[in-house]
Amino acid sequence: MYKFSLDPEQIQKLDAWCAKQNSDAVAAQRENPPDVPIDLLESMWEEGYPYGGAIGGSLTFSFTPTSLGVAVKVTDAHTNKTIDLTDYESW
Repeated sequence: MYKFSLDPEQIQKLDAWCAKQNSDAVAAQRENPPDVPIDLLESMWEEGYPYGGAIGGSLTFSFTPTSLGVAVKVTDAHTNKTIDLTDYESW
């Protein structure tokens, strides 16, 4: 069994990055809204989140074990941007 996790520094960095990605995604959706009732979109946007469908999951986590340590990357589906959270100092 494999178990991967983020340390508190990585979580803090990810949270700040996600806030920026959400802001960018909301701005993009306001410019070109998806075919969804506007009331639903506006309620999501007011809370600072882009519309993400029925499931709403927009982050993909990638944990890659190597002989030196674990590489950690997270990709946002709305912006298609990726952040590298790898703790290279611990390698």
